[in-house]
Amino acid sequence: MIFGEMGKMPISIERAMEGKPAPKWRRENDPFGNKIGELIEQIIGDSDRIQLEGCIRNFEGCTNKWEVDFCISKNKIPEVIIECKGLRFDEKDEKFLKRNRYTYHTHMCRAYTRLNDLRMKYVSAKFFIIVNRDQLARGESPKIDNRELFKSINVNFININDEKDRNLFIQTLNSVL
Repeated sequence: MIFGEMGKMPISIERAMEGKPAPKWRRENDPFGNKIGELIEQIIGDSDRIQLEGCIRNFEGCTNKWEVDFCISKNKIPEVIIECKGLRFDEKDEKFLKRNRYTYHTHMCRAYTRLNDLRMKYVSAKFFIIVNRDQLARGESPKIDNRELFKSINVNFININDEKDRNLFIQTLNSVL
């Protein structure tokens, strides 16, 4: 299963066939986030005590209010907070590499700031940043070990297209919930 830009679909094919409405967390212009939301729904299943919320604006952090991609709560207490970064790329397109050289790093810096602030307020919650790819070997600057960077603030760095990472994400969610 590959996660990336999938095109726009108002609801998943499975939901449409079951006659279910689109979930509240679905964003029209975020195919990567929508796929992650569907994966999370499959993992947590239907439960009255576990709630999946997405696209939450004004989520209270320690020093600021932030937008959160997903929050899984148990009895209204945040248990898991997830940031999604579906970053497009074209390693063969030299113009793309030149124009977007710092894009990956910029997204990681913003996510680090946001998740670190939230981590200080919700110390018992599990945190994830989920990406659709690792930093390219060439063309993207600067070279930083993002896994270690996020590990330093106790945030799990998951490349959803890596089977080992995806399994770790699924196992961690199952153990928390």
